[in-house]
Amino acid sequence: MNGVTTIAKDNMRDLAFAITSAPEFNDGQVTVTVRITSEDGVTTEDVEIIVESARISLSWDEDLSTSRSNGFADVDPNTVVIVIKNNGLRPAQQVTVFLDSNGMSEMNMTLSVPAEGSTDFEFVLPKASQGITRYDVRTEVLGDDANYTISNVDGDFGIEYLVQGSDDSSNPIVVVAIIALISIILYFGFKASARARGSGSRF
Repeated sequence: MNGVTTIAKDNMRDLAFAITSAPEFNDGQVTVTVRITSEDGVTTEDVEIIVESARISLSWDEDLSTSRSNGFADVDPNTVVIVIKNNGLRPAQQVTVFLDSNGMSEMNMTLSVPAEGSTDFEFVLPKASQGITRYDVRTEVLGDDANYTISNVDGDFGIEYLVQGSDDSSNPIVVVAIIALISIILYFGFKASARARGSGSRF
């Protein structure tokens, strides 16, 4: 195929070509060579253009999801954040994330996920009990975008819920007990040392 356009000096123009790929071209890339010929018909320049398959490839960032979610027990509301990434070149207009766990009904939320970007799906749940709660996570791409999706998410992870202020080192009673214990040890240590010096001075 070829096209003709006039380009003024020190200017630029767009010249569009429609390229149809083979049906099996689902991933990877192909190289298209464009030859530019001047009006004299002699001066030419070849330019290589890399064409990549625009697909939706979803993944789940478990570490970010854990760090952005609530980690304390008895906090209402209990927020669980699921970070979904789209590693593909095609934006996903409608992605539904499903969240499920024992003792709760499955919840879902639909948002868009940009190409080579991420979206936080924030679920508001009732307060959690102390301990580890496991959540099942899966995604589904809706609409025509589903035909261009090469990977979805289907997994699970756990959040360890801690009681706020449950660290023994921050408990005032424990702190007072430690200070008292140190004082007793120092007292008897000085007393024993004084006795030893007194015994050593006798003839």
